[in-house]
Amino acid sequence: MAACPAGCSLAVNVVAVRVRGALQRHTRGAAAVLAAALLCGLGMAGAPAATAAAAAGPTGSPVRPVLAGPTPPPIPGPGINNAALATRGLGGVPACFQTARHGSNTAQFSYQPAGGPGGAGAETIRMTGWSSGDAKLLPTLDLGQCAPPATPGQRYSVAEFYRSSLPVRFDLYYRTTVGNWVYWTTSSAMPAADGEEWAQASWDTPAVPRGATAISFGLAIGGNGTVSVSRYSLQPVRYTGTRLFAFGVVALILLGYFMLRRRLLRRRAAARAEPGPEPASVPDSAAGPPPGQP
Repeated sequence: MAACPAGCSLAVNVVAVRVRGALQRHTRGAAAVLAAALLCGLGMAGAPAATAAAAAGPTGSPVRPVLAGPTPPPIPGPGINNAALATRGLGGVPACFQTARHGSNTAQFSYQPAGGPGGAGAETIRMTGWSSGDAKLLPTLDLGQCAPPATPGQRYSVAEFYRSSLPVRFDLYYRTTVGNWVYWTTSSAMPAADGEEWAQASWDTPAVPRGATAISFGLAIGGNGTVSVSRYSLQPVRYTGTRLFAFGVVALILLGYFMLRRRLLRRRAAARAEPGPEPASVPDSAAGPPPGQP
């Protein structure tokens, strides 16, 4: 077999590189589509962290109905120290918790050792002179002694029991890998609960941002009035049978699509590789006389 000239070899290499690049782009695109669809089926699509509280809006799952009734049983709070606010800390604040306030307002915090549901502790915030901002009680924004640890990509259900004279919202923060705490997001509004019974507010967060190592949260009051909080809870969001079924359906549809596309591409490649029909030869005797002869 004769060696390919230099120009021919260069052309072959250029074509090979272009074909390989096209195949790689197609593979990456298909993988990206499949990954996005699977995450969508599981409800795990991440939400970017807000950079400032003023730019944040309500996100996450719809608020579940507020429950009111007899004194509820204890709620486990994995990763939350002193979740029931039963232990008093320094300065009269529940141990492993801290107060937080910003904006133009006056907020007074008071701790009741057995003022919460079922004899749990409670913290009451009374706000006056409100013009802007809010106030809340948070698990301490520390480096690990008190702040609940979190897994990036995981969604959590945060909950508190509360009584409030006006609507409140969950404010959430997360700790970065270098130990800094930053604002994360704010929940939808929880209705006022100013009756004698304690109500439970619960909200499912978006996926924890990449690089987050812990989270903290608390119901914030943003107006003149009072709110009392007790029994904090943090639970990973579990995937229900409905979500798993949706995941399976999406996975099957995408698998069928890519298999069919692959088959069509193979057929097209085979069709291009097959030689076309050779032109039929005509005998000299049937060609007729040369031009200009009878």
